[in-house]
Amino acid sequence: MKFRHILLGIASIGAFVVPQAASAYNWMYEGYVNAVEPTCMPVSVGFQTDNGAGSCPAGSWLNWLAKGSDAAAKAANTQAVLSVLITAQVTHRKVRLHGNNLNCTIDFIHLL
Repeated sequence: MKFRHILLGIASIGAFVVPQAASAYNWMYEGYVNAVEPTCMPVSVGFQTDNGAGSCPAGSWLNWLAKGSDAAAKAANTQAVLSVLITAQVTHRKVRLHGNNLNCTIDFIHLL
């Protein structure tokens, strides 16, 4: 019985000592897209949401920066994100954003 308590204590300490995966983002937000600004494509897509997200106040521009291994992949990536943002805006569907306070950049975007 005492041995079981010792093992349980060691296991619970181990859960705190094992490093956890760090999040690539500072905040998560669910809401609606109010405006889309594709002028800087294929490098980035700017957009606004109905409320603030993280330390980015309502009305600030959020930025999706192109992701990919080469220019073609980055162009395809920003085109896909632009499509999601326009779809969300036109159909008034929510998006889930995972972003960073630094420069109000977005790491992940989901159409809900």
